[in-house]
Amino acid sequence: MATSVVNFDDDKCVSKTHLRYFDIGHVSLQHLLPIDGYQNFPLLQLEDAVESVQLLINDIKTKALIAKKNCQQPKGNLTSNESAAIQLYTMEWYPRDQCLYVMLNKTLRSKERDQLKPWFPYLKLLMTALWKIPSIQCTVWRGIHGSNLSDEYDEGQCYTWWNVSSCTDSLTLMKSPTFLGDKGLRTLFNIECKQGKAIQTHSYFKEESEVLLMPRFYFKVTDEFRSGDGLNIIHLCETTPDYELIKPPFPNQTPLTLPSMVQAQLQGSSFSVGFRFRRANKTQSTWCYVRNNFADRVTFDNPQYIKVTDHKHAPNPDEMIAMKLKSEIIECTATSKDPLIMVEKLQAALVKITKRSAYEYMDE
Repeated sequence: MATSVVNFDDDKCVSKTHLRYFDIGHVSLQHLLPIDGYQNFPLLQLEDAVESVQLLINDIKTKALIAKKNCQQPKGNLTSNESAAIQLYTMEWYPRDQCLYVMLNKTLRSKERDQLKPWFPYLKLLMTALWKIPSIQCTVWRGIHGSNLSDEYDEGQCYTWWNVSSCTDSLTLMKSPTFLGDKGLRTLFNIECKQGKAIQTHSYFKEESEVLLMPRFYFKVTDEFRSGDGLNIIHLCETTPDYELIKPPFPNQTPLTLPSMVQAQLQGSSFSVGFRFRRANKTQSTWCYVRNNFADRVTFDNPQYIKVTDHKHAPNPDEMIAMKLKSEIIECTATSKDPLIMVEKLQAALVKITKRSAYEYMDE
């Protein structure tokens, strides 16, 4: 099993906090199999999702319930269970090597993909939550104290961090005494990410400006710098792999991403989202979201799935869902005062449509 650079049993770690920022695995040029299978599991209550790993982590269900009690009114479009899945990931307790993030990341780095199976129910919740949080393009930082990792990262080479990676967008915070400090041997990663997930409102440590990089973070080493005071800086830039390294949490779905320019255009304006869905005897469906003369289309290759929610279960009265069955085409439209939230809600509400369930979701 792949190991972390940090030895969580080391006495030097006992006085340290925020160790998830230092949980960096050793990298190699060996390519691992993609992470697959978790997406087929149903979304469970958090305490049920961690039941299959309770033999690995002592009293994990109690910790899950605590996280859930802290997330009764989650921000954004996340459910209480989804928000709590993120909070549980950020929690730290003793012994440090029994923290959930340590155990999960160690398994994500392993080439033995079967070892991930007990984690699938929790991974489904966590990945669903992260998928629903809008991606941000920004510069973030993480690092390790007591090690120089420069020799592992060759300039111009591409690598994968298979684990979930905790970062901060605050260099001041990363250089503070509770993180890297300013003395001794240190490695600091300067990371240009394109799909960072800002989780501050869901974290157990809300005073931190934490950005998560999802499992399978694929990047290119663009530069390295070694100072004379023990600080080694490695510059990474997220790039696109040749093939999918982890399946999205929604089966048979291509993720919808909103570029920052599009987000700026859409924020604060009412708009409509609509798509036409053709049944399984057709080849594809198209979803478009529209604002005035602006339109962007995303095509999905698996027409047996549709993103939909109905008005009876709409989270707030600003949303109105209308759906009707017309021969072989289901039409669904949605409106909201907050366009980004509506896009996220439609993206997240994945429902497998059968002939029966299509009628069940019709407006009576």
